[in-house]
Amino acid sequence: MADLLGDPAWPQLHPRPCTDTPWPSLQCELAPDDVRVLRATRLHLGPDVATPPCRPGARLDPASLRGLPHLRTLSIFVCFGAAQAPVELSPALFTSSSSLEQIMLKSNPSLTSPIPATLVIIVFEEKIAY
Repeated sequence: MADLLGDPAWPQLHPRPCTDTPWPSLQCELAPDDVRVLRATRLHLGPDVATPPCRPGARLDPASLRGLPHLRTLSIFVCFGAAQAPVELSPALFTSSSSLEQIMLKSNPSLTSPIPATLVIIVFEEKIAY
């Protein structure tokens, strides 16, 4: 979050993002196997009122998303402008071991990640299941 928001103090301001010091852009849910545990399941970044906007020069460290193993929804709107260096999503987001169910990317011209073939297969199978 610190890299995306351009705010190195972010982790110190929000050390417990699901409880005492929530992140405005993070949704947490109770773990199905232990109601005392909260898991980060949804992350939204963009220039709307409810969430902090990405700053110019925002970066996306693949390790930061791997630190959210229960993430089911990821939305990134207007974070990576054309003037920035290319930014790639981690291929690990698109493996069968990922919990990601929904990804929304809008107006991020420097986001250059290819769409993996595994993602296309997952989408196709999901539509057949209905």
